[in-house]
Amino acid sequence: MTFSYGTVNHTYGELIGNKIVGSKTIKKVLSYDGFGRANRVVVTQGQSQNTLLDLNYTYDSKGKLQRVVVSSEILPAVPESNYQRELLYDGLGQVRQDTTLYTNTNTSTTKQYVYDGNSNIISITTDGKTLSRSYNAIDQRTDPGFQYDLNGRLYSYASDDQLFQVKNKQARVSFDYHGNGALSSHNSSAGQTSFFYDSGGVNATKTDGAQPTSASYLLASGSRVAAYSTDASNPSTYFIESQGSIALEMAGAGDTSS
Repeated sequence: MTFSYGTVNHTYGELIGNKIVGSKTIKKVLSYDGFGRANRVVVTQGQSQNTLLDLNYTYDSKGKLQRVVVSSEILPAVPESNYQRELLYDGLGQVRQDTTLYTNTNTSTTKQYVYDGNSNIISITTDGKTLSRSYNAIDQRTDPGFQYDLNGRLYSYASDDQLFQVKNKQARVSFDYHGNGALSSHNSSAGQTSFFYDSGGVNATKTDGAQPTSASYLLASGSRVAAYSTDASNPSTYFIESQGSIALEMAGAGDTSS
């Protein structure tokens, strides 16, 4: 993986792109607005330079994300890769409306949020259907399914306050930790997944169970950009991020999912 740096707003040495070379070649180019915020990210594939994702961001006068426009030349039929998202905020900077228009199908979905005086969401209305939430005097959810221990915790914790068990009527999951507090393993009926670290980030996993698997990760600035697994049919996977979340996965064998 290589990184490119250049001049942004008269400041030299700013990141303007990167390139991953493996079973696929993926190139990312970043553009910035006058406040140094990324306002466009273009991700292309191979020598053809076909656009995997073209992401455009607009911010309001307070620096909050106001609009996102996403398109993909490779995936024109996938709604999650071709959309426009508009965010509206109240006077306290809380999201009050979130509308997404899927440009390839011309369909949209709108979520509206209502808050109480402690900034707890008390209702979410999605395309006209409202889901209400209730809280107690210390801002804990009191809706069906929420139960707390004497320390106000929702799940099961060890004496050092580390989460060690989550269970319901259908399943039970437990957790083990390294001496430094980092998660060591995730245990469930499907098997045990062990975690391995480098510089504080998970750089490999191993799962023992009916179908044992393992994966190693290429990290950049704390984010996973690629993985290699023991699945011989599709060993390489590339992760493309948007706003801190994975927006697209590119498999080395050619499969793509968003």
